[in-house]
Amino acid sequence: NALIDQGFLVCRFNFRGVGNSSGSGSFTGVSERKNVLRVCKFLLEGAPIAGRKLANVEKIVLVGYSYGSVIACSVVDKMEEIVGAVAISYPLRYAWALVCWKASKYWEKFACSEKSKLFLYGTEDDFTGKDQLHSAFKKLKHPAQEGCFEGVNHFWIRERQQLTKRISEWARDLVN
Repeated sequence: NALIDQGFLVCRFNFRGVGNSSGSGSFTGVSERKNVLRVCKFLLEGAPIAGRKLANVEKIVLVGYSYGSVIACSVVDKMEEIVGAVAISYPLRYAWALVCWKASKYWEKFACSEKSKLFLYGTEDDFTGKDQLHSAFKKLKHPAQEGCFEGVNHFWIRERQQLTKRISEWARDLVN
């Protein structure tokens, strides 16, 4: 909601089989990647519902958290209108299990992209250590920015306001 309050159009969704979503995950990320691109296309078409266009979208910034960051960041170069991607708590140590050994392929797509990247993590991440995350950041092709939050774990329980502020500042510069 904080991003909406700052004037961003936000489209948030769960992947298949998560929350109230139907279906089940692909275990390779292939279907989930297609879903992200379908949502982007829907937004670029004006988010038409009942024959009415509800939005005027020209640029898209993808924001993914944990597994969602693996998927979102891997499609950053699939559409010209996607101008950048935010990875929040990228699960480096366990990505191989989340996308059945496609993790390095998906990471390379993100790391080698010439589009803007924001790589955010906490010093107390439960799944990937801060040193490993910092090393990964250093491998990202520029433009890339890093945000390391002291005392924050993988789940960002008490630091969502800081997180949102960092994302909105970065995204505002990117889309304007």
